[in-house]
Amino acid sequence: MAWADLVKLDVEGHERQIVCMTNEDDWKAVDMVLEVGTTENGRHIFEHCRSLQLNVFAQRLGWSPIKTMTDMPASYRDGSLFISRRPEGPWS
Repeated sequence: MAWADLVKLDVEGHERQIVCMTNEDDWKAVDMVLEVGTTENGRHIFEHCRSLQLNVFAQRLGWSPIKTMTDMPASYRDGSLFISRRPEGPWS
């Protein structure tokens, strides 16, 4: 991810494996937009992002930050996520 500034991840249910393989250095200058395929994937992504102190914003919350697991989408029908080190989304 080092060469990118924005990643649009569409991997049909494999988002958990990809996001959870990232480390702090991967997020220095990159943001990501993705959909979450399942509640289980959402839980792992939420926990991983918290451990790396990343901010996660949910489309279904009007692009507000996710504070708890209950805010996390459970499927693509719940909209996209935006993951970033930024304290606010670029739309702010």
